[in-house]
Amino acid sequence: MTHFGKKQVSHLDDLGRSLIQEATSFLEESYLESGIVQIIRRCEPDGAAFMTDQGATMSIIKDYLLEEFLPGEDPGQLTPSTPLVSTGILDSLAMLKLVAFLEREFDIPIKAHEADEEHLNTLQTICELVDSKRSLVR
Repeated sequence: MTHFGKKQVSHLDDLGRSLIQEATSFLEESYLESGIVQIIRRCEPDGAAFMTDQGATMSIIKDYLLEEFLPGEDPGQLTPSTPLVSTGILDSLAMLKLVAFLEREFDIPIKAHEADEEHLNTLQTICELVDSKRSLVR
């Protein structure tokens, strides 16, 4: 039976941190090479949050909208300024589903008064809402 002394555990912690840092660097380089700067920082031993840039945020939200509310539609037709609420793509129930997704996906709170056309009508306004909430959480 192997006994892990304090020094051995500390060495394992250092090894774990090193492996996470190497994996993070690899992932960042991979995304940079592919032209998609999605990962700034992955979950690290100190509990730092996973963060994405605004382009990645928009991509995540766009993918969700296409899959959940616009299945089979041309992704190119959903632009940052495409009206979602005022055109009926998102009704009140869909807005609630979207808010639940945003809160879960980005680990942010959205207040009831923010679940409206002003904040959820376009991809751009949705991303602005998410970014404003993230800056409060950081």
